[in-house]
Amino acid sequence: MSNFWYCVQTPKKEPYAILISLVLFPILSINAAGCHSHETDQEDPIWTDTDVEIIVEMEQRQIYSPAPNTNGSPPERCNYVKYLRFGLKGGNTENADAVVVMIPGILAGSNTFHYMAKQMVYMAKKQRDTRLEILVSERRTNNVEDLIGINAAEEDMDVQTAIDYYYNGAEINGNKFEGFLTDEDVPFLSEFGLDLVVRDVYTIISTEVPDQLDRQQKVFVGGHSLGGPLSAFFAGWDFDGDPETKEDAGYMNVAGLFGLDTVISSNAIMSLITGSGLLDLMNVDEVTNMSYPLLVKGIREGSLNRVFPLSSIGFCDETFMMIELAAMLADWYPDEESTVLRDFEQTYSSNIEAGLKFVHSKNLVDPQVA
Repeated sequence: MSNFWYCVQTPKKEPYAILISLVLFPILSINAAGCHSHETDQEDPIWTDTDVEIIVEMEQRQIYSPAPNTNGSPPERCNYVKYLRFGLKGGNTENADAVVVMIPGILAGSNTFHYMAKQMVYMAKKQRDTRLEILVSERRTNNVEDLIGINAAEEDMDVQTAIDYYYNGAEINGNKFEGFLTDEDVPFLSEFGLDLVVRDVYTIISTEVPDQLDRQQKVFVGGHSLGGPLSAFFAGWDFDGDPETKEDAGYMNVAGLFGLDTVISSNAIMSLITGSGLLDLMNVDEVTNMSYPLLVKGIREGSLNRVFPLSSIGFCDETFMMIELAAMLADWYPDEESTVLRDFEQTYSSNIEAGLKFVHSKNLVDPQVA
């Protein structure tokens, strides 16, 4: 599968087009390095994962930043801006030649870019002698998740650890699972909106690269899927609330924007469907200004969903937890049949069963999984 990349320069940043190309070149090369020619069935890799691990490191970082609490109290773990840093071992983000800040897609987290980011840092150093740092933001909503059981299962190399924690009441280091969250459990999510997302990105780049002139020369913000529109919102955000000042705007704090399988636009979906001309005629801004307060009011009061309302077809936190367990088994035992769903069939809820039927049944009426 090929990746679609493009980048946007911010105003008056022409000299940094070379730098943007420098950052994106390794990504384009990853696809080429992984492709096979028509004449051969197999090609030897140019480098190995071991080569990458020798010089590249990954670490989780966090910055204390209290979450909004005007509509309920979020868990303590939500009071931190969390992100992953990928860079050369012993390196420093502030002194890097280029800094790429990535925003994950709608059903993803910061680990989405794990393999790509490590490869980018490695290739930038080996092929361009460039110190590249990649910072991957984690949306605050992901901090709501209780990952204790998942992480413990990975450490133990035993999925039963997670099953016991999430379903059988087992405690891990004094922690006990409080159940999969529903709309009633998370009223505070009404305040985890766009403002928090873009401010978290700003917090990351301003902390890691304190000097604004440095940010204008070497920091690039972008992402995959939903990360594209979020990058556009970041670029146009008025961070000090004063429309007369421009220095605080997102676009004045980066050298450029980029996208992976996405569109960098605040009206991304409508732009793709209708085209920009028709979009102007529809006066989307006016419609948004009218509907937005009503939607937020509904989420705050609980008349509208706070949790993505697709559990009836299996798209819920429980399903994704089970998928992760299946992935662990595939990683640990790649040549063996995975029986995790069959082994724990009496444990998981109807949500997972609904997801299996939605994905694998011959039709929506037939209750049997194909």
